[in-house]
Amino acid sequence: MEELKNKTVLITGSSSGIGHATAAMLLDRGYDVIGLSRHFEKDDPILSHENFRPVICDVTSKSLSDTMKKIRAGYRVDYLILNAGVAYYGNHETLNEGEMEEIIDTDLLAPLIITKCFLPGLKAKGGRIIFISSETAVMNGSPKAAAYGAAKAGLLHFARSIALEAKNTALKVTTIIPDLTSTDLYRNADFIPDRKSGSSLDPFDVARAVISALEAGDDIVFPEIRISPAHPRIEKKTLR
Repeated sequence: MEELKNKTVLITGSSSGIGHATAAMLLDRGYDVIGLSRHFEKDDPILSHENFRPVICDVTSKSLSDTMKKIRAGYRVDYLILNAGVAYYGNHETLNEGEMEEIIDTDLLAPLIITKCFLPGLKAKGGRIIFISSETAVMNGSPKAAAYGAAKAGLLHFARSIALEAKNTALKVTTIIPDLTSTDLYRNADFIPDRKSGSSLDPFDVARAVISALEAGDDIVFPEIRISPAHPRIEKKTLR
């Protein structure tokens, strides 16, 4: 395991789902965590942790680059976990342009901007970048999630490209590719992950994969980690 003392991790989408589970696990393991989110629940226990630094930030904002520069000036960021994501579901013609823009801005453009801001320092000092993509990125098409699948596929390609650009540097890049996970991602869908055992992942399942990538050791990198429930299933939302 790498020495954790004074290691600082920046996580996007840290108020819920995979990002929140990962932040909680990292805090338990002694990391300092800078958590980005549009909002945090007042009773969230991680807010009271002495090593947690909450930053209210909408990653789709035009001021994202300026916010990252301020964080970079104030903290020595060792690791990035680019997790924030949004999805809208349905046949592509049912999506409006605002929904498409939100998907692209959140799932693809924001990671590009944040990576650019921290990349020189991470290359120089041997940092790590963990991208959270999706099983939709490697599927042969994503019906009813075409825009989301395209954004996540673009993120995967970007991660592979950054890894190649950094191959002669100390930077290590990993893409986590989770399948069906019980998070709020499906709030805009007409289905939810089946919560029966083995039917969907728990956010902490994905968080453990993130930890494995971060703590792989100086001489090891996991380029990509795919993680899936044994028997992925969805269920239709019940009408109230």
